[in-house]
Amino acid sequence: MKRLLLFIPIILTAFNEPSRVNAFTALGSGAFFNNKTAGTTWAIATTLGYASGTLVILCIANDNLSTTDGDNGDVISVSDNNGNSYTKAKQFTNGQGSAASGACSSIWFCIMNGSGIGTTTTVTFNGSVTAKAAHFRSFSIGSGNQVVVQASGTIANDGADAGSISLSSLPSKEYLFVRSCAIENNTATNTTSTNYTQLTGQTGTTGGSSVTNMWIQSEYRIVTATSSSTDPTTGSADIASTMVAFYEAPAGNPRRITVIQ
Repeated sequence: MKRLLLFIPIILTAFNEPSRVNAFTALGSGAFFNNKTAGTTWAIATTLGYASGTLVILCIANDNLSTTDGDNGDVISVSDNNGNSYTKAKQFTNGQGSAASGACSSIWFCIMNGSGIGTTTTVTFNGSVTAKAAHFRSFSIGSGNQVVVQASGTIANDGADAGSISLSSLPSKEYLFVRSCAIENNTATNTTSTNYTQLTGQTGTTGGSSVTNMWIQSEYRIVTATSSSTDPTTGSADIASTMVAFYEAPAGNPRRITVIQ
């Protein structure tokens, strides 16, 4: 006699996260930097006064090292001389088939330790990079809380304006949405997406043709929602874009995890 085997999915869900009373709040006006000296590291003088317990978002735009689209590890790590080590939220390279012909965008974050931000923040690349730019912005969070990446997205645009990225079907809660564009250009023609605010001032390298330079456009929005879309105006260029939805949770509280067996 034949037996019919039925595979029934069993869904296991971890504890729901408790409600949180604290909210993200942008602090100050941020800081921006650019550099056009070739090197495998970039030491940024970050005498910014970001205090212990604050969340720091760092967006980086740099010449691509890898030649295909995706997260190919062009930026390896970020840390400062006070012992703060940044976590990569998202990285994406628009490869364009050869090194320094496209762009790489990455978003990093760190909750400052007891000493606050160091006077030097070092970005380490997976090879020698010439044109690069960065944005820093700090945000307040609840004491002892952690910050988690809920969702992320990327897009490559070739010789065109930056395209739209949407993060949707998210659990309803307050998010800090951040979008960053690495733009292979030597001038700024950028405007933010609807309802978004510039992370900090526009910056980039100059001198020579557009393809030898890099500009950065970063923006953020704090909102309770289940989705958000971004579509900044950048002008036509080879562009790599990243977008992340961050949320705040009590320290040690597990993310909601669904396992299908």
